[in-house]
Amino acid sequence: MTTLSFQHIMSASSPDPSAPWSASIVVPAHNEASRGFVTLDLLGRAIGELNCLVIIVCNGCNDSTSAMARSLPRVVVLDVETASKSNALNLGDDAAGDVFPRIYLDADVEMTLESLHELLTAVGDDAPVAAGPEVTYAAAKSGRIVRNYFEAVQRLPFLVAIGGQHLEGRGAYAVSRTGRSRFDKFPELLADDAFFDRMFDKGEKRVVRTSMARLSVPSRTRDLLRSQVRMARGSRELHAWLISTHPERLVVSGAQSDPRSSVWGRLRAHARTGIVIPGGGPHGVELSLTYLMVEAAARVGASLSLHLGRTVSWR
Repeated sequence: MTTLSFQHIMSASSPDPSAPWSASIVVPAHNEASRGFVTLDLLGRAIGELNCLVIIVCNGCNDSTSAMARSLPRVVVLDVETASKSNALNLGDDAAGDVFPRIYLDADVEMTLESLHELLTAVGDDAPVAAGPEVTYAAAKSGRIVRNYFEAVQRLPFLVAIGGQHLEGRGAYAVSRTGRSRFDKFPELLADDAFFDRMFDKGEKRVVRTSMARLSVPSRTRDLLRSQVRMARGSRELHAWLISTHPERLVVSGAQSDPRSSVWGRLRAHARTGIVIPGGGPHGVELSLTYLMVEAAARVGASLSLHLGRTVSWR
């Protein structure tokens, strides 16, 4: 299928609806109504101004998410009873067909149309084959521990080094036709974005500095711990899956330590290659301690939940 020039589309006030789609956007959505379905306006503009094929897969929804999605003109909405993000991504892929480049976008991510355009342009010529945006966190109204944690994510040198070479945790990632041919289906894993990231080598992906995504974060410490426990479980699940299916994809960048190492082993590895505690005096120490305590608690919670067969309730 012929792909239109993004520059041409951006200059057109209303693209010809009969023209070939310029790109595709797959959005897994689960009960987004209470959160305002924040990407809806962006998706409407992507359809109307960029001529993007938008597929919203409402999975396991029992609210008005589907009705909100259908308010967009020319959108494709799929309703699925099962709440499964991996399944939603695969159904979205099937519906998008051969329309590339493609973005997988979480329904609660804030982006401008310009940032979306920059992300699509980054993979429009197949080099690199995958890309993600820069990230900021909407933590201004969160508690101190939550604010410290996400500031640490953006300031701790070893995390900055890792983040500069990986696409997970960004709420959006783009792929070219060549990149998407790297794997068949999204496996049934919690960490879909980390799985996607591990399919590519360092030189095949990049973070697009001119594209920004603003991610929502928990407001309370206990909600942060719940989300990090889920992430820790997803990481363990992915590592086990990779060991059994693609052991060569466990470590795909020089900044990434071997995930089979212990937390302290990884910290020691990072300490040998860079500074663990950022500058800023006592506040820098506070950030580091907050990050380490949250991560340690999350890993303990993940271990307990796997052992007990249920989610740990944080009070």
